[in-house]
Amino acid sequence: NLRSGADTITFDATVFGTPQTITLGGTQLTLRDTTGMTTIQGPNAGVTISGNDASRVLAVNAGVLAELSNLTLTNGKASGGAGIQNSGTLTI
Repeated sequence: NLRSGADTITFDATVFGTPQTITLGGTQLTLRDTTGMTTIQGPNAGVTISGNDASRVLAVNAGVLAELSNLTLTNGKASGGAGIQNSGTLTI
């Protein structure tokens, strides 16, 4: 989200060749870039992003266009959207 314009995040097929879990350390992931679509495409094997019962998993800020696929979000903890708080335009 530091560069302007469209961004695509993909997961390395070697590292994520089997189902994996990414555990957050108490801080949510936040999508902020309003200058283009942000696409996060999980691997075919699947990836889970866990809030570790410590934070929301994902926040999508106002004005952000985002698309998520092949992801599982779990164990988020927050009022007003523990998995995702969407203030933008989000396609899942």
